[in-house]
Amino acid sequence: MYNNVALGKDLNGALEAFGKDVGANVWTKNTDKIFTDMYVLMESRSFESNITEVLNKTINQNEGKILFDISAVEIDKAIQGGLLHTSDLVMNKKLITELELQMLIRNENWFNNTIFHEGGRVLSKDEIIGKGIKIIK
Repeated sequence: MYNNVALGKDLNGALEAFGKDVGANVWTKNTDKIFTDMYVLMESRSFESNITEVLNKTINQNEGKILFDISAVEIDKAIQGGLLHTSDLVMNKKLITELELQMLIRNENWFNNTIFHEGGRVLSKDEIIGKGIKIIK
């Protein structure tokens, strides 16, 4: 579909709307089969393995970008680290986007190929730094 992939909170369809606005593929429960087929992801692998493949393919093969909407994201939880994909994290804590951000800020290639958005606009480098979002080595 698109060369880019959109990440962010899926509150009341916000992620799908964001993806359409910025011209990027999204991965939600509504688009899972389409997305999985498009990136040929294995259902038997972990979420972390699959998202790694998606982000690598987006950047390296599709020459695309990661478009990340940080609206409603608990940035401090991503920076702190230690998040693991579990049903509790996804269903009860609703921190899957924070896990994605946690992975992204610890991978320089992904981070350098990410455009951060909030409230319908692209954030400047200074705004991103002001929110504490930076590469963690």
